[in-house]
Amino acid sequence: MTRRSKFTISFEKKYGYIKSRKLKDLQKAFRVKSKDINTVYERGIGAYYNNPSSVRSSVDNSVQWAMARVYKFLLNVIKYRKGDFDKIPRSAGSDYKYVKSSGEFNDYLPKEIN
Repeated sequence: MTRRSKFTISFEKKYGYIKSRKLKDLQKAFRVKSKDINTVYERGIGAYYNNPSSVRSSVDNSVQWAMARVYKFLLNVIKYRKGDFDKIPRSAGSDYKYVKSSGEFNDYLPKEIN
């Protein structure tokens, strides 16, 4: 069994009630721009293939890597909408501009599991 990403684990703890993990369904559930979530997913696929030395040995495929990046993106969008701007990474290669774009798209906050 492969080790799951900390972003996947965190996402499932907070939003485990969202059963479908399809990009289109996640986009609707979190009310983010379709363009942004698809771009983040594609960047995850690209990162897996373009920098294989940074990929942990526990990652089986590019989809697993990309979905962890999507979960991180969604968690950061929620932080942005809550006003926690300083907790979102702005380093090179981060998805900050997509987080900001979807964060400003609306102020919807999905229900969290306590």
